[in-house]
Amino acid sequence: VRLRRRRGHVVVCGLGAAGTRIAAALTEAGHDVVGVEADPSSPGIGSLRDRGVDVLVGDPADDAVLRTARVGHAARLIAASTSDAANVAVATAAPSLPRRARGALRCTVDLADAGLVALLRGSDLGGTQPVRLDFSNIHARAARALLAEHPLAPAGTVAHLYVLGLGQLGRGVVL
Repeated sequence: VRLRRRRGHVVVCGLGAAGTRIAAALTEAGHDVVGVEADPSSPGIGSLRDRGVDVLVGDPADDAVLRTARVGHAARLIAASTSDAANVAVATAAPSLPRRARGALRCTVDLADAGLVALLRGSDLGGTQPVRLDFSNIHARAARALLAEHPLAPAGTVAHLYVLGLGQLGRGVVL
């Protein structure tokens, strides 16, 4: 019943570790958030419900679930599942919903595959009018934020950097 009045809210699809942290941070910052998770046993569901966030259990790429989350009235949609395929499916389902709110729906799609991010950014998928898609990699964003906050060396000097571990964050720092 509370969902029927939602306007200008943020819908976070995928309540794994990253999606739950994103939804919790947005809630703490004062945003109205609705979570959507396909796996009913996900610990993120209980965690967010304890914070007062409304959570729907269902396939986030299903039109009926997205309509129930009132994506047509939302300001932002974040696809943060652990599966790139699931996140792309959410991004392709969102434009098919009628837009009821003013302005374009800003849809951020988190992808683990940095190559896929580059490929999709180069395509014309991000420019449709009712939905503005932004493909990103959370690890690359974290690496940029880390280096912006802690520059390697003052301008005009040479820096040497040792990166231990080339997981996704390590690769992002090197790149």
